[in-house]
Amino acid sequence: MIRTRYRVVIGAVVIPAALLTALLLAFAGGAGNDRGARAAHFSKFAEGDSDSKAETPGLGPNTFDAYQAAELAYPANVIPPAIARRAGATFNAIAAHDTKSGDPKAGGKEWKFFGPKQDATQPGVLAFSGATNSTASRVTTLVVDPNCGKAAGCRVWVGVAGGGIWRTENALAPNPEWKQLNPEGLDQNSVGTLVLDPSDKTGKTLYLGTGEPNRCSSGCEAGVGLYKSTVGGADWTKLDDACVSNATYSCVNPGKDAFLGRGVSAIVIDPNNANHIFVGSAQAVRGLSHVIGAGSTTRLEPGANEPGLYESTNGGATFTEVWNGNDPNSFGVEDVDLDPQDPTTVYATAFNQGVWRRSPSLDGSSSQTDFRRVFAPQFPDATVHDRTMVALTVKDGKTRIYLVDGAANGDGPT
Repeated sequence: MIRTRYRVVIGAVVIPAALLTALLLAFAGGAGNDRGARAAHFSKFAEGDSDSKAETPGLGPNTFDAYQAAELAYPANVIPPAIARRAGATFNAIAAHDTKSGDPKAGGKEWKFFGPKQDATQPGVLAFSGATNSTASRVTTLVVDPNCGKAAGCRVWVGVAGGGIWRTENALAPNPEWKQLNPEGLDQNSVGTLVLDPSDKTGKTLYLGTGEPNRCSSGCEAGVGLYKSTVGGADWTKLDDACVSNATYSCVNPGKDAFLGRGVSAIVIDPNNANHIFVGSAQAVRGLSHVIGAGSTTRLEPGANEPGLYESTNGGATFTEVWNGNDPNSFGVEDVDLDPQDPTTVYATAFNQGVWRRSPSLDGSSSQTDFRRVFAPQFPDATVHDRTMVALTVKDGKTRIYLVDGAANGDGPT
């Protein structure tokens, strides 16, 4: 009898302990699985992952991501889902208030997904493995018709890394239909950027820059210059893009295409003069002459003109370089924009160089090549070059600049 009681008492103790353990595990797991919380975040480089990198000293199998999560949760081990939901509710309240009073045209924080909602299918005959599979491509540029939503339908264009230009006429539909636009009309379907001419109120004049300017280990093919369409992309005309030297910068190949063998990162058209065009170019990781062998690659297109910021005053017939990224060995220009209140002020960014500006009104710039730095890169010594991008708008009668700057960290999160 005594032995039986002993078993009962032990059982009474063990069962609650197991239940408590299960509850604690469920609670911790809930915090990690709650989409609103994401408290106990671990990167793909956790212990045991085939791509595991160096561990953070003193943290055992955890990564720097885990350290940051622990720092936020301290003195607890995890951030309870209730607290994360409370923070989300606070954010929603602030966003709702801003929508009504602070920025009524912003539409709040909400993002909605607008197709396509099914994956592309790659036929096996085109695949390396011979197997049919779902596939996709990087979207490098997106253009929305300014008349979208004002009448029936909504026209949107997208450019993909190696698949040319696609367009839909019903972007707001539950499942928009997309059509590739005349790929035969382009000498190459590697897309860097696409823009609408702001002076064309019909919204049918487009400028396309070929060649993907991103820093990729593969696939960012160099382009063949600029194209123009006056029929919404149904047909394309190749621009001459002839490079013309000036007193500061000399063309590698004078008279030849300024962007042949480069990736075009930006095309900006003066809203007051459609013939006045700025184009930013960068080195493509691989060009039409890329060579792969013995574990190495080459990304320097033979005879290509220097990557940088180029300016045309004759609608793209000729271009002259006006800024080289302040570094002859720069990977190239990332972003270009004009002051919406003063188009004579131009901003440009380059890999590892921050933001530079040419402005007669603000800086007293006296020449076509007089650019001055207005923002220094925050990660100039990063393994992968620091990247800076800007967007300009007008609010309360003043020009407002939004800026993002960052770099890939080889030992931790981006």
